[in-house]
Amino acid sequence: MGLFKPAWQSENIEKALKAVEKETDQNNLAEIVKKAPLENVKMAAVKKLSNQVVLNDIINDTEYKNIREIAIEKITDQKILTEISKNYKDNDIAETAFEKLTNQEMLADIAKNAGSIVMRETAVKKLNNQDLLADVAKYKVNWEINSKELDKAILILDEKYNELDDNRFLTAYVKNSYHQIRKKAVAYSPDKEVIYLLAAEAYNDTRLIALEKLKSQEILADISLNAADRIIRQMAVERLTDLKMLADVVKNAKDIDVRIAAVKGLTDESVLTSIAKHEKNSDLRKTAIKKIVDQNILVDIFRNNIDRDICKTIIMKISEPNLLVDIAKSDKYGYVQMDIIDMLTDQDALADIADNHWDGFTREAAIKKLNDQSKLNEISNSNDTKKYLHEWITTHGFGDDSFDVEHTCDLRETARERLAELQRK
Repeated sequence: MGLFKPAWQSENIEKALKAVEKETDQNNLAEIVKKAPLENVKMAAVKKLSNQVVLNDIINDTEYKNIREIAIEKITDQKILTEISKNYKDNDIAETAFEKLTNQEMLADIAKNAGSIVMRETAVKKLNNQDLLADVAKYKVNWEINSKELDKAILILDEKYNELDDNRFLTAYVKNSYHQIRKKAVAYSPDKEVIYLLAAEAYNDTRLIALEKLKSQEILADISLNAADRIIRQMAVERLTDLKMLADVVKNAKDIDVRIAAVKGLTDESVLTSIAKHEKNSDLRKTAIKKIVDQNILVDIFRNNIDRDICKTIIMKISEPNLLVDIAKSDKYGYVQMDIIDMLTDQDALADIADNHWDGFTREAAIKKLNDQSKLNEISNSNDTKKYLHEWITTHGFGDDSFDVEHTCDLRETARERLAELQRK
């Protein structure tokens, strides 16, 4: 093992992103997606991938939904798209793959074999090859329900149920029967074992009925973690109220949407703060932040965060002007300074930023929002040129042809222009 780790493993986001920008090797980029500690670095790496097999592997291996979403948009291989459409557990990713399908043979395969009736029907609508359409039309009989057989099966269920002393037959029966029969079985039985079976394995409409009848927090937590269908997992977690079990789902669920739904059910600010500070996935952190009420906790999270979206989410929760000024001063990356200026109306807070902020552009924006004419006069008449002279350099061109241009802005003149604007009103 080398003494030095690769630059893309750095916790310094700018350093890590520069390393990704220089990388061209597909295998190295794949390793970055899998092992980089920062989510933004993973995203930058996956955007540079073109190898279809590698992209497919990332979709199957990563826990980050936004990484999967970027990867699926870059896949064009029709065979890979077909497999994802038919078998992938994340419905949103499967639907995106399906929308990108154009190969007629692949669409015919989905029309005959996909687990979703809706997907099969949509695949038929995308078919225009007459021979393939004819083949699918012949095959369609295999996924139509014979109503006479169904009626007969329901009558048998009625008779058998009345003869039983327990639910063993019913449990076995619903496992392999048509969804209409399952629905009738749910209506019959209050037995939690049967309802759990239905919720975990039956068709969507039956599972919805079953979930409505479930009250056991343990079973709902189990379904949240282990049910095959993402929608059912989400619906189960939305019915969870036990805070300990919700926290367990946040920690252990494989699907990010289920984890987010669990965070929405949490109320303990210490748990929410821990998620906001330490969770790797930015969507989870943002969801936790939106639930936190304590303004000082939010400021503390801001000071230790490097994610621009997280920073913006935090300031939308801050209502105290002095805390917004505090955040603006501590924003070393310059992520939200202008957003804060847009939010502020408190004249003392704006004057504080105009006088003391480290960034000249932010001070200029604050001066342009000042309505306090005495403060504007104070700035415009100041003899402290150094304090109010904003200087910066921009670089133009590339490589050996690049050159720097120096700029200056006298903030006292900005104050004079603001005064004149107010006096004209």
